[in-house]
Amino acid sequence: MVTLRPMTEDEFAALKAELYTSYPEERARATGGGVATEEEIEAGRRQVDELMAEGLQSTAHHYWKIVAPEVGAVGVLWVMVDDAKHRAFIYFISTDAAYRGRGYGQQALEALEAAMRPLGVTQIALNVWGDNHVARRLYERVGYQPQAIYMTKDV
Repeated sequence: MVTLRPMTEDEFAALKAELYTSYPEERARATGGGVATEEEIEAGRRQVDELMAEGLQSTAHHYWKIVAPEVGAVGVLWVMVDDAKHRAFIYFISTDAAYRGRGYGQQALEALEAAMRPLGVTQIALNVWGDNHVARRLYERVGYQPQAIYMTKDV
């Protein structure tokens, strides 16, 4: 079973740098644009900066490395807890490419549930891009249910 280890400052910086690139690209791909424009890249970076502004000192945001006992760090998990709503929101979860398909994502979600219960969290939410079928199957397999579906059509 994996564990969740708080990130170091260097790991946090690496995550933020990764999100500067990956988040605008994923948005562009998912919304049909293909390649992120400079405007989308800047907007994505501003959003990342705003959400991660307090860094590891944040009391609401939790940044973890997903650690498998037999191999070490296999991914990352970033979650925000809204105490008033007793809800957590997964901003980012990723298993490193070399470790995908081994059950670490599911184990990380189970470890997250265990970490959230003592904080009074009664619900965990997330967004997933419509074309990310692997992630959608994982989330559905562990019990996540769609709450809204955003649809588009090119004309």
